Amino acid sequence: MIQQEQNGEISIANRIYQEVIPRELSWNAQMGMTVKQSWHLSPDNRLDDAALLTAFQQFFREHQEIWVDIF
Repeated sequence: MIQQEQNGEISIANRIYQEVIPRELSWNAQMGMTVKQSWHLSPDNRLDDAALLTAFQQFFREHQEIWVDIF
């Protein structure tokens, strides 16, 4: 399950365990994280068109030089 490389590093040999072991070891930290509601959703979980449009306009203003150079 665990193998030691020639340079002294230890690694997980089995590909499935490479995914499972780190998840299990960090489970408590994962459960302590809170998920914040997405900014682009209204309180009733519908898409907030006005917020999306405003955010896109702000993004475009900040990055318009890149787009103008491309086109």
